[in-house]
Amino acid sequence: MLSLYYSWSSGGPEGGIIYDFSQKDSIIYAGTSGGVYKSINKGRSWIGSGLKFYNVFSVFAHPFGVDTVLAGTERGVFISYDGGNSWDFAGIDNRNVYDIIFTISDSVYYAGTDSGVWKSNNGNIWSYLSLGEREVYSININPRFPSWMYAGTDSGIFQS
Repeated sequence: MLSLYYSWSSGGPEGGIIYDFSQKDSIIYAGTSGGVYKSINKGRSWIGSGLKFYNVFSVFAHPFGVDTVLAGTERGVFISYDGGNSWDFAGIDNRNVYDIIFTISDSVYYAGTDSGVWKSNNGNIWSYLSLGEREVYSININPRFPSWMYAGTDSGIFQS
């Protein structure tokens, strides 16, 4: 809950829709309608960090991978091993990737897409899990029961 005395201020990035952000230590990554932006000073200033011609719906900074960042776009998943300086296509070709999460318990990535849920052990090779052809906008794992996944769709919330 926010304190009554808490105040908000805008620090950028500017010029598009901010879909998602992820933080690792003092570095913040923002997924926007104009690519990935990165702040190395806790959000006081921002620089473009690639994929500028893509809508980046989801961005995920790996908590243990030194400089590993994943970006979910309207063309699939992209991965960076150098903190967002360069990006490689990582799979789920020509799909909107709305959300990317990582499970610490079994070191697996999951992606919510316009065709359901996908899974990867390394961020590069993805396998389709199903959920029909539903668009999955948000996914989460129950921290007390890591085998339970929740998927937010336009038809409600589904649980595995």
